[in-house]
Amino acid sequence: MSKILFMTLFALFYSCIPPKLDSNFTDFLLGYVAGGGLLPTFVLSESITSIEEGTTQVVKFHLSKQIDSDSTVYVQADYKVLGVKYKDQYTWDYTYLTFTPEDYDKDQDFTVVGMIDNDDKNHTGTITISAFGFQTSVLSIQKESSQGKWVSLFLDSDSIDALGTNHVLVNLSVAPSEDVEVKLATNITSGITLNESLVFTRENYSTSQVGADLSRDILTDKNFIINNSGNIRIDVTAHGVSFTENLFLYMTSYGLLDTTGNDVPYVFSTNTIKDDKNKLYWFSCTFDDLDGRPCTQAKPLDWVTAVKYCNIIGANWRLPTESELNTLYNFKTNQVNQKFDSDPTASNSFVDNGFYWTILNDKDYSDLVWVIQFEPNYTNLTVSKTSKGYVRCVSPY
Repeated sequence: MSKILFMTLFALFYSCIPPKLDSNFTDFLLGYVAGGGLLPTFVLSESITSIEEGTTQVVKFHLSKQIDSDSTVYVQADYKVLGVKYKDQYTWDYTYLTFTPEDYDKDQDFTVVGMIDNDDKNHTGTITISAFGFQTSVLSIQKESSQGKWVSLFLDSDSIDALGTNHVLVNLSVAPSEDVEVKLATNITSGITLNESLVFTRENYSTSQVGADLSRDILTDKNFIINNSGNIRIDVTAHGVSFTENLFLYMTSYGLLDTTGNDVPYVFSTNTIKDDKNKLYWFSCTFDDLDGRPCTQAKPLDWVTAVKYCNIIGANWRLPTESELNTLYNFKTNQVNQKFDSDPTASNSFVDNGFYWTILNDKDYSDLVWVIQFEPNYTNLTVSKTSKGYVRCVSPY
């Protein structure tokens, strides 16, 4: 049998073999015949002997011998330990590169992935580089356990306000070789609903899952630092190892500014007016989330939201009763009592043509609430809880 015929038969045979089934013997024999007894190799410009679990590293290489036509080089990983990047995905155990006669000696690269598993041990895997007519190269690489640091936790946004919500999101940095369970715990006792167990697969590892739902109540939890910022402590357990993640959360304050123009913290002692006669503290301004604007440009809220807003200020803060709200008005002069005017120099600090919520339901209709309008004329009436009114919170002392 002639050498040319022998090469043709083996080329046909080789084309039927999937890349994953390439063997050293096949590559050696085809390389030997095609190369006339010489065995060209792959030249690694950057090699790799170890990789940390959950991380990636780039390996560069080129061909040691010029080729006559385009050559496809297959890179295959032992995906139980290692993976390789395939078309921007980390979930495949093989990829391929194409060299041309013009660029055979120019480096191309592939990405090795330290696949995540369910134990805290080190493992050794292999990366096999093979092509028709070339000697197969086998890289032995140790994957070092990284103690669960491949779990990423982050906030949906970096702030939360008195009426807002937020989320703790979780994903994995690279694909796992098997399904991985991530368990979560926290020292926060209020304002957080924790999803204690999340499962990630090779298919969904990069899709963020909600690890926790956060509500405004987190701002008053004793384990959350109340100084206009705080940390949410999340304890993470994965494949038998544990670590703690502290997520920084900034609290906005709905436009309540201190004398330097900065957002004030949720400590409202400097933003209250004391009524010694009736033993009440009043919040100094109509609720307003328009930074730097006067109280007359306040934001109206429905009744349920107004109740929540007052509660966030502190345990004893609430919407006023009708009689309490009436103390803000001087019926002799038909004007707002200047003692409770947050800006006495202004002609009016209460909202014109707007009503203020009380905490009292209409005794005959549970969906109606009593409200008071101060300007331009004093009026009291009942309105639906879904209407939009203004808020002036009160606290007894």
